[in-house]
Amino acid sequence: NDIESLEKIFDQNKNDVAAIIMEPVSFNPPKNNFLENVRELCFKNKALLIFDEMITGFRFGVHGAQSIFGVVPDLTCFGKAISNGYPLSVITGRREYMSEFNDVFYSFTYGGELPSISAAIKTIDILKSNKVPENIRDKGLYFIDNFNKICNELNVDFIYAKGYGNWPKYECKDTKIYTSQEILTLFQQELVRRGILIKPTVFICYRHSYSDLDRLLSVCRQAMLLISDLLLNNNLLNNIDGDLINTIIRDETIDH
Repeated sequence: NDIESLEKIFDQNKNDVAAIIMEPVSFNPPKNNFLENVRELCFKNKALLIFDEMITGFRFGVHGAQSIFGVVPDLTCFGKAISNGYPLSVITGRREYMSEFNDVFYSFTYGGELPSISAAIKTIDILKSNKVPENIRDKGLYFIDNFNKICNELNVDFIYAKGYGNWPKYECKDTKIYTSQEILTLFQQELVRRGILIKPTVFICYRHSYSDLDRLLSVCRQAMLLISDLLLNNNLLNNIDGDLINTIIRDETIDH
């Protein structure tokens, strides 16, 4: 949502920016016509706008998140969700740019693998006929709404749910004594102890039922109650069995 930073990049690299590659949306919604302004800046500076819809692609809509926000890029990348997990990636785009493939040599690992193509055709058909993106959205909104209702009911302020129904997420906040990382570690630990292995990014799928979500919410409630009690007694860290949750991808910069 920081359009000024993109303007600065273009200003500092006149005629040197080939393309802007970005996810159209994450957990925070685009504000103040951000995507429209990005589209405008790319057009003005003769740079291509490329959407990475590997995650958002078929969660937000059969035609991607771009169809929800009404901003069409020049090129789009989709991942194996298009083929329900079969190895396949897809590039789509405007005819004037896609036609370049006629004159440029390109190679890819699974080129011509027909099972993946067949899977994609059938998957797209099911996505449309069963209204899968809408189904996922409704279940995600159900999760977010009820998760936050539990937080309010228990007067819990160290965790909350956010995001779109198509791609919900829960986050922890620092307290006066404990960090969000410490609280999240214990929360995840208690979910696993109760039989649920899940990331804070809640990837709901079509096959998940509302009873599945109710079970998840029930377990989340139990974990919240436990953590609330431990916070009250200042005894949270003693109940964490393993290492704290950490980022997988880290800055590997080394000072020489």
